[in-house]
Amino acid sequence: MYGVKAAANDLTVKLSGTPRDDSDIAVAIAHMLDNNVQIPTGRVQARVQAGWVTLEGEVEHDFQRREVERMVRDVRGVAGVTNLITISAPVRPERVEEAIEDTFKREAEIDARHIKVEVSDHTAKLYGHVHSLKEANAATAAAASAPGVATVESRATSWSPPSIRYSTALPARASQTSLRRAAAGAMMRAIMVIRPAAVEPDDAVDRLRHDHRLSPPLSSAFRS
Repeated sequence: MYGVKAAANDLTVKLSGTPRDDSDIAVAIAHMLDNNVQIPTGRVQARVQAGWVTLEGEVEHDFQRREVERMVRDVRGVAGVTNLITISAPVRPERVEEAIEDTFKREAEIDARHIKVEVSDHTAKLYGHVHSLKEANAATAAAASAPGVATVESRATSWSPPSIRYSTALPARASQTSLRRAAAGAMMRAIMVIRPAAVEPDDAVDRLRHDHRLSPPLSSAFRS
């Protein structure tokens, strides 16, 4: 219009049928985003006010941005859409691999020396070996949290040190031999204590003579 520099738009959009509450629209949009595998989980947010939806967030590709807007417009009760979703800059695979490896080094449950990472087409592939299922899950979660990673393929194998078997046959024989030797020694000591020492009469006389307690004639009589 000639001469008009500004205009106030007081038009409101009235949809046919029963109007839908904003909270119901928001729930429907959230459910739709969760079930669309092409949209990264948690990367897009929607605000609804009087049936008007404002989309915010960040996605990796333009087709994802357009797909969200298309689906939201098809939700019953939506009067209009303002699409503020931005497209993230592409991340070099080398940078993603470095980020994942740095995360491995910070995680106490992950042995970064035995896991190799390769990133291509938003997919992180893990190679090497892990010591437990807990370590494998921790490595997968760390890789999935890296920027630009959509899926994780874990090809790491589980590894554990070889088991060592100990034979108890030799210690058992050794203990039995020790018991037999100990029993024989105890028996000999018992015999030496219980058995009285034999004392010859001449030895007894010699001791008495040495002590000067008996006279020679008496000792002679004692021998007879």
